[in-house]
Amino acid sequence: RLPAERPGGAAWLIVLYPVRNWREDRWNAAWPPLAIGATTLVVMAIVSGWLAARLGRRIRSVQQLFARIAAGQFAHVSVPAPRDELSDLLVSANRLSDQLRQMQQTIRQTEQLRVLAQIAGGLAHQLRNDITGARMALELHRKRCGTAKGGESLQVALRQLVLTEDHVKAFLAFARRDRTARPVKADIRHVLVDLQSLLRPTCEHQGVELELTVELSDESATVPAADSVRVAIMNLVFNAIEAEGPGGYVRIHASRNGDTVRVEVIDTGPGPPSELQADLFEPFVTSKPEGVGLGLAIVRRVADELGGTLDWRRRDGQTVFALCWPVERGRRTEGKRLAPEGRPADVRDRTSP
Repeated sequence: RLPAERPGGAAWLIVLYPVRNWREDRWNAAWPPLAIGATTLVVMAIVSGWLAARLGRRIRSVQQLFARIAAGQFAHVSVPAPRDELSDLLVSANRLSDQLRQMQQTIRQTEQLRVLAQIAGGLAHQLRNDITGARMALELHRKRCGTAKGGESLQVALRQLVLTEDHVKAFLAFARRDRTARPVKADIRHVLVDLQSLLRPTCEHQGVELELTVELSDESATVPAADSVRVAIMNLVFNAIEAEGPGGYVRIHASRNGDTVRVEVIDTGPGPPSELQADLFEPFVTSKPEGVGLGLAIVRRVADELGGTLDWRRRDGQTVFALCWPVERGRRTEGKRLAPEGRPADVRDRTSP
């Protein structure tokens, strides 16, 4: 419609277009957007299917992981990229698997200790009776025959029987986790000298030289649980003697390091096998065919009860096991020293075959 030349008038412009051409032009104008839209829908469907399949595989891997955990198989699974919520869930599941594995090992060890306690309880009574009978027989022999000849050997035999009884008690206390026994305080210098005397026959039999060096003052010499410490150090020394073999050399060195008493047992043997070093202080870990694997575990238990530590290292071609505990503050050793055979408590002594 066009404006008119005079006011109030109007004019019309009519354009005629063939119907066939109109339909073709309309189709030509419509099909490109339709094609683009259809292609977009197909691509979106393919991408959505691929994403759904990938996400489904990751979800199934999480499901399989928890199914294995529920079945008691605590194995890790790889965490694929990218890092998202599912990856964080897999990482958490792997951590859960580690914790459950550790708990399973703890439960197994607890069950082993429980069985051990039952076996030990059954054997302890008979074993103590045998030890008591042997000790009474030796004491009766000493009363009847006197101690002029072979008196020292007889006395060592009696003390070895007493020590064997202490070993049985320590074994039972470890298996049962008995904390009711009241510790007995003593001078660690006396304990070490007495221990050297007890170990002399074993060293002579094994052909091993044993040296004792004690550098402790009265203030740091008191040990709060003398019986436990004696059993612990003896276990360390026995291990060192077995590691050395005939012609070997073992040294016990006691000293004070700051506020800590440190007792080292040193040998020149090869040290623990590499495959056992990570779990060396765990129960039932041993490289000996006839061993039980409780010696070092008992020593670590003693260290824990003393509030101290147990560690080992290789130093200058030697194996060093160190048992440490804190010094008792404000207390000094009093009374008469009871070092056996008239020896001083501060001692540098050597036992050799």
